[in-house]
Amino acid sequence: MLIFGKGTPSAAGLVKCPFCAELIQGEAIKCKHCGSDIQPGAKSQEPDPVLWSADNYFKLNNCDVVLERGAIDTLYISLIDLHPGQLPKDIYEQYKTQIRNLSNELPPQIRDSFRQTVKSKF
Repeated sequence: MLIFGKGTPSAAGLVKCPFCAELIQGEAIKCKHCGSDIQPGAKSQEPDPVLWSADNYFKLNNCDVVLERGAIDTLYISLIDLHPGQLPKDIYEQYKTQIRNLSNELPPQIRDSFRQTVKSKF
């Protein structure tokens, strides 16, 4: 292979695809492994840490604890936006542990409702 100039590729200039983690050229606009479009200066594939704060998902109304469904919509949209082209059920599976941990931090009165609402989104 060395005779034809096809030796082992150098790792110089290669970066990991943010979708499949395979090495690709730093200038690539499409991953040759998974076919994902690579955005220049692509953001991290991690959701905003604020999304995992339990305080976002409920409010106190008089003495009642009320689930903030708009915050659940924001969580859903944020996770979907981070993983274009992936099926929602696969995204849910990827974040299931974090979602369960988040629900455990919520007041007991709304935990089941939170879990059911999140699961129904995906």
